[in-house]
Amino acid sequence: MNAYQHELISGMVRLRRALTSSAKWARGISIIARTGARPSPVSESAAVRPRTDFRMPRPFPKLNRAPKGNLCSASVFHGILGVSAIVLAANAALAQTSLNIGSTPGYPRTTVSVPIDLRRASNAVAAQFDVGFNQNKVTAGEIVPVASLASHIVRSREIAPGVRRVLVYSRSNGAFQSNGFSANLPFSISANEHVSSGPITPANLIVARRDGIAVAPVGSESGTIFIGPVHRNPDGQVQFFLPSLEDERYLIQASTNLLDWMTLTNVVAASEFMDLVDADAPKFPHRFYRPILYEAAGEITRVSRTGNGELTVQVSGLAGRSYVLQASTNLRNWIDIGTNTVTAGTLTFSALIDPAFPYRFYRLKSGR
Repeated sequence: MNAYQHELISGMVRLRRALTSSAKWARGISIIARTGARPSPVSESAAVRPRTDFRMPRPFPKLNRAPKGNLCSASVFHGILGVSAIVLAANAALAQTSLNIGSTPGYPRTTVSVPIDLRRASNAVAAQFDVGFNQNKVTAGEIVPVASLASHIVRSREIAPGVRRVLVYSRSNGAFQSNGFSANLPFSISANEHVSSGPITPANLIVARRDGIAVAPVGSESGTIFIGPVHRNPDGQVQFFLPSLEDERYLIQASTNLLDWMTLTNVVAASEFMDLVDADAPKFPHRFYRPILYEAAGEITRVSRTGNGELTVQVSGLAGRSYVLQASTNLRNWIDIGTNTVTAGTLTFSALIDPAFPYRFYRLKSGR
């Protein structure tokens, strides 16, 4: 018998022991399944008496050997009972009272509302719980109830760093509407947080009925605030952050089609993220953003042929920086054909026509 078969049999044994109150009834059904005969009547007192003659069922035959005879009907019935018990247990878990904290997007230096829901709290009139969070990432404010708590009093306060206690009760001992309630807990996100708030976790849950008896068990589920890189303000301006290396200078560029990019500004990164604002964002239906390391900034802005047949390439780049123009006939093999230094934001490469080549491609690279 392999480990899987042993575990299956052990599970069936445990389930059968849990159903001792119906052991006689199950025995009677098993007799009908095997013989077709109706069992003799069993008194109610005998039907609930636990069985003491239980024996471990024989091991299943090896998988490489066909079992002899018919499959025992009693074993089939007991297997069905086991499956039924598992389904009932799953339904019981779904019906359990629970306090759930939701998840929501956020952005550094903003305040967001995190939903809190008490569910399946039948006949409950009051609740108390703590909400734990990372105070280095977020800070919690006063809880805000929704309309379903109009007849209840809702209070909250910070009882320890990173722990806010919430109390919900009714002076008239009125039950929660719809077997629960909803509320929102505001969180202010740190200016330096660019990943998430970490888990926001409920703890020390107490849910009470009108007679003062606590509801048990009570489940719980944590939530989080996940930080997004872009946030549009009410005035249409866009706040965003981009990854960076500390003390490096970057050009910040924007585009509406991912093909044509314009430089918005250049900044020196003070940490691993750069926090930026696009004041022109209201002029566009949408925009994409990217950082370009200042050291490598430079692009070919124009290619033209002069009146005498010469080819010129105009380059925009950083003043005082040198750039190398390269050429290729197959986009695989590149050769340097000129090096120049930017003096006033642009430079020009000229006299590029070579009769040896019917056509060529060009690209720019940093001269450093």
